[in-house]
Amino acid sequence: MMNMQWLIVLLIVHIDLTYGTSSNYSPHITSHPSNSEVHSRLLLVKGTCGSNGNGTIVISAHNNNFPNQSFLVRNGHFKALIHLSPGKNQIQLTFDNNSIDQWKSSWTVKYIPLLQNPPLHLCIIVGSDSPLTYDDTPDAKHPPNLETAIKK
Repeated sequence: MMNMQWLIVLLIVHIDLTYGTSSNYSPHITSHPSNSEVHSRLLLVKGTCGSNGNGTIVISAHNNNFPNQSFLVRNGHFKALIHLSPGKNQIQLTFDNNSIDQWKSSWTVKYIPLLQNPPLHLCIIVGSDSPLTYDDTPDAKHPPNLETAIKK
């Protein structure tokens, strides 16, 4: 009887450590430490999800200033492009490996715009042999040409 009780306790502990409550499966940003300061409105980050599995990571920006974004997780690794607002940004990360459970974590970064620097302007360079088009989705509303790119 004593062995059966220990077996049940061990199974309960194993379930708690494997699903949802364990930080091993929670997503972590590895490219930037938490509470770091950045000077770019868009931040490319790399991270892990603690498993070698595949799935999706959902990025939720603080104060719902931006829509949720989804990025693929392959072999437990992901890359994401995060939109930031000036000041402290509390980013919510949710890893879903297509099972019942989801693992969540949060990450903080402070975006400080450098107001003394002039804004960056887009420059389009076209080769002499270019047909002046770009790749676009088949159902695009406008033709993928140079005039459309300039308007965008």
